[in-house]
Amino acid sequence: MLFLRCDRDRVGRDGHSVAQVARDLGISWATAMAALARHGRPLVGNDERLAGVVALGVDEHKMLAASRTRNTFFATSFVDVKRGRLLDVVPGRNADDVAYWLFGATPAWRESVPTDAIDPHRGYANGLLRGLPHAVVTVDHFPAVKLANEAVNAVRRRVRRRPSATAGIATIRSMAPDGS
Repeated sequence: MLFLRCDRDRVGRDGHSVAQVARDLGISWATAMAALARHGRPLVGNDERLAGVVALGVDEHKMLAASRTRNTFFATSFVDVKRGRLLDVVPGRNADDVAYWLFGATPAWRESVPTDAIDPHRGYANGLLRGLPHAVVTVDHFPAVKLANEAVNAVRRRVRRRPSATAGIATIRSMAPDGS
């Protein structure tokens, strides 16, 4: 069966799952995935996919949850933030993984990327500073807002648990021998 460009675009551009497209076509997941892999393999190796990146996004993704027999497996995604395009996914989520991927690109490309957006993870920042020392590193606003909300909640809980000054005075007055 022919896996058409429109079917491939449903997975890549439109965000449908391989399973959903396979169901719609009446083929197995393995057949659909094999067709996508045949098409995608040459694209991943093509350095032109990196052309025009002005803002590089770096984010982790949990690929496999931990169980009794294995640890959680994370991967790092590299994204063209401006165009919303996935550039690559590599195993791991530390500074070495980020730097290794960056040094796989040409020095000219690394010089051309002025901005990076990352999760607030020190490993990503360290890897980016090695590979793109001139770039401005920014924190993705979603995790930054989440961290800010967590900090505000921690302060709110701490203040709420603290006995208030007026409650303490009332207790002291009630314990006074003359009742005043």
